[in-house]
Amino acid sequence: MIEQSHFHDVEILDPFIMCEYSHAMGNSSGSLADYWKVIKEKHGLQGGFIWDWVDQGLLEKDAGGRIYFAYGGDYGEAPHDANFNINGMIQPDRTPHPAMVEFRKIAQPVNFSLNLPSEDSASYHVLIESQRYFTTLDDLEGKWELKIGGFVVEEGTFMLPKLQPQGSIQIIIPQLDEAIGRHNVDHLIKHGETEVHLDIEALRIVEGNKRLVASEQIVLCSSSKKGLLLHLLPELFHQSTKKQKLSEEEEVCLLLKN
Repeated sequence: MIEQSHFHDVEILDPFIMCEYSHAMGNSSGSLADYWKVIKEKHGLQGGFIWDWVDQGLLEKDAGGRIYFAYGGDYGEAPHDANFNINGMIQPDRTPHPAMVEFRKIAQPVNFSLNLPSEDSASYHVLIESQRYFTTLDDLEGKWELKIGGFVVEEGTFMLPKLQPQGSIQIIIPQLDEAIGRHNVDHLIKHGETEVHLDIEALRIVEGNKRLVASEQIVLCSSSKKGLLLHLLPELFHQSTKKQKLSEEEEVCLLLKN
């Protein structure tokens, strides 16, 4: 693990940029989340460069008319470097590889999580955390979808607050809170009768089009293969490094964050 090697217990004050911390060739670009965990924890560690941005292939058609991208050796030349230049985060036609989708999620500038009702409040609170360093979040529009049994039962929008860089805030989304009440989500969570998800997105409007900036899927209720459900405390909606031990006899609901 990265934090157990070069950067463990090291305070990085000066800007530090990794020249090539990932090589996106073949089934590569793994452990990006491990790198970004350290990047977010160490102030001076600014990030780095992934090699390469785009696959360098040539558009061709086979005898059956199927389109493909040619690389070293496809033209009978020798010597060649085989698929060594097919090492990008996106294809030659700019279609993202799976690693690019993962990277967008890891490097997103805003994170969402959920806090359950408590003794102090009967409402569900959405925790918003800004990963930006220079600008606020009020240029973004929020969107939420409440899904029960895999189907969207209600959805809505909200404007993100003018949250300062690196700040966090808990908000109540009235429409979401009302939807949770209308569909008896508390009862579903308690008895584990079906899967319940809350999807939240942050969108930026660019030239009239909405572009995805950040997303989160929060699993409110999910049954195990045995049909037994587990219950985690509200604070466990947030990522924790500690492993939780739960009894399979507990007939309650599993609260996870994807």
